[in-house]
Amino acid sequence: MTSFWFSAPVLAVGMLLWGLAAAGAEGADAKRLATPAAKPFALLDADLAGIQAALSAGALSIEDLTRDYLERIAAIDAVGPAIHSLIAVSTQAREQAGALDAGQRAKGRRGPLWGIPVVVKDNIDTLDLPTTGGCAALRGHEPFRDATVVQRLRDAGAIIIAKANLSEMELPYGRYGYSSAGGQTRNPYNLHRTPSSSGVGAAVSANLAALGLGTDTIGSLRGSAAVTALVGIRPTLGLTSRSGVIPTALSLDVTGPVARSVRDAAILLGVIAGADESDPRTGESSLEQTGDYTRLLDAKALKGARLGVARDYRGGNREVDAAFEQAVKTLKAQGQKT
Repeated sequence: MTSFWFSAPVLAVGMLLWGLAAAGAEGADAKRLATPAAKPFALLDADLAGIQAALSAGALSIEDLTRDYLERIAAIDAVGPAIHSLIAVSTQAREQAGALDAGQRAKGRRGPLWGIPVVVKDNIDTLDLPTTGGCAALRGHEPFRDATVVQRLRDAGAIIIAKANLSEMELPYGRYGYSSAGGQTRNPYNLHRTPSSSGVGAAVSANLAALGLGTDTIGSLRGSAAVTALVGIRPTLGLTSRSGVIPTALSLDVTGPVARSVRDAAILLGVIAGADESDPRTGESSLEQTGDYTRLLDAKALKGARLGVARDYRGGNREVDAAFEQAVKTLKAQGQKT
């Protein structure tokens, strides 16, 4: 199989290191976003494994989970810290969650994304929410159908909880994360900074959804993940469908996941990957579309590996530099031969 996440190792490692460093330096700011109420299930920083365990144990219902995310959206996205990561929020999510709870009681859980709230970038068509591409002129635009990748999420039982802001029509023109439809998105780790060009990363890192679905033309998935302490995968062109996505450059556009962990990103990628007759590029692809990329994950993957470290960007912030060096040490420790 073609290795889709190591196509540019030096760049990818550099972005990962700086993302870890920035998140570590600004992590204190994230505490302002925490909700004080103690609950049996800890929503903050919950990954799929934790959510699935709580759902399976009966400690949490899908409706509870969805309600908690909606309440958090109401508390910090447009007001409070005012992250402005979202353009539209679903009014049907609670109802959909109740139906999925009923389905789970009747037949059990039907996959890792069953009942999982997902935020979708607003250049990807959703039948029940407008798709604007961040352009005020397209407010209220209602697609006739879901994008293929969104339909695959729904088929897997995921809940599309909201649409995320982006640089208008995916073209920042020097103002990343700003659009006339959604305003300026702010980075949850430092409200004076942007979260790169997409609000998907800001929404997931602020715990407004469990997972994010975005697009990448020249760095949106990777850049947004790098500055919000997340994992973003830019799939090789042809692995995932772009049908139903507002295009920027079809020779470069891809759809892909944003998540809290590599495993979560791999799970989401496995759901959305696959050939689509509406996107001829997927039919031309010779990539192996396994349906389960978690089986390719290897905890010892760094053993003996040689990684390039980009050090030319140091000097702007001592805390960031210190966190960067600690990240390098962590990677070195993971790569020691035994």
